[in-house]
Amino acid sequence: MGILQGKGIWTLYDDITAATDVAASVGADYILCKVSSRGIYNEARASTALTAVRSRGLRPVAWTYSYLDDVEGEAQCAVRALMAGFEAFIIDAEASINGKSVQAHQLSQRLIQLGVDTSKIYLCTDPRIDSKIDEIPMRQLAPVCRGGFIPMIYGEIMPNDRANAPRVLMENAYANFSRHQSELGYTDALLPAIASYWDNQGHARMNYAELKRWCDEAQARQPAFVSLYRAGVTATDAWRAFAELVTVRGRGVGATVVSSMDETV
Repeated sequence: MGILQGKGIWTLYDDITAATDVAASVGADYILCKVSSRGIYNEARASTALTAVRSRGLRPVAWTYSYLDDVEGEAQCAVRALMAGFEAFIIDAEASINGKSVQAHQLSQRLIQLGVDTSKIYLCTDPRIDSKIDEIPMRQLAPVCRGGFIPMIYGEIMPNDRANAPRVLMENAYANFSRHQSELGYTDALLPAIASYWDNQGHARMNYAELKRWCDEAQARQPAFVSLYRAGVTATDAWRAFAELVTVRGRGVGATVVSSMDETV
């Protein structure tokens, strides 16, 4: 099992303060910080994020949107982030790397050559594995992303049926993972990432009742770690839904139920 346990909040560059301000009241220990520009480590932004997160007694996690245009650069991004003090590193693998299986394999091999602790690397990608596994090079990245599998179970996938989307997408994500779990080499359950909006620009924001349905669907599956994308696009009243979400840390190894609720959120 990877180190991520409990709850985390995703950020880009301009909403770290928003995330750190609300983290304690919603029970989030981890702040997920983007540390790259086109996959290459950004020293200034990473340093700013580390300082902001640590100053609030929270735990920093680095993430990068992968392009695989510069394999060595992306490998060094992971190395530098972990050396700087980020506790884990998430590779966000989306359509930008469709078909780049050779480069993905090269990245995995290079990370191993560099001696990176692969239990600290996580694979974040599309939950529709059945249809995406031959496009996004999940098979090539999974061997080096041993921390765990983080599918992006977002409302933007199914925005026109808001009432049923949380249940349908969560069920499908778990079913897809079950079919490919062995192939990808994962023994632990998936770690759902949910979002607080319905469109891919983050403009159609969910209210409390809407996000609550997503949180309840995630909680029903007793995840060890749930993350919310992202601080800057979460409506004020929706944070309460994330605060009410309960995770099960150390699932299968002496589990501890963890939650937090603060009416001031």
